[in-house]
Amino acid sequence: GADGPVEILRRLFAAMQSGSRKAADTTAFARSLGLETGTQQDGQEFLKLLLTFLERAVGSSPDPGARTFIADHFRGVSTYATTCQRCGCASEASSKPVDLYEVELNVGATVGGVYVGGAGGGGGGGRKGGGGG
Repeated sequence: GADGPVEILRRLFAAMQSGSRKAADTTAFARSLGLETGTQQDGQEFLKLLLTFLERAVGSSPDPGARTFIADHFRGVSTYATTCQRCGCASEASSKPVDLYEVELNVGATVGGVYVGGAGGGGGGGRKGGGGG
């Protein structure tokens, strides 16, 4: 039968590390994930897809370190705080941590007193994140 995505990824990494070629062909790996190889993929979306796939693939591993590898190395936690202006207390719902695998960073500049750039016009919506592991 055909090799699965994990084995194909293993061979791809081996070819990149030890191969004599300057480039590696990722077509077999992309096809094993069911991706359209003729269409350019957004890097951030691909990383989310890849991490989700790998987390599921190793989820049933007998090795506890393998089962948690993706979460330990790529997951952070985000919390939002909605604070009452009268008493200063944060709402219960906003204090619950949410897992995340990416942090949005809006980059822009102030030119002549006017903010330009950054999709969303400024801060990250109060999001605070930390890296895993």
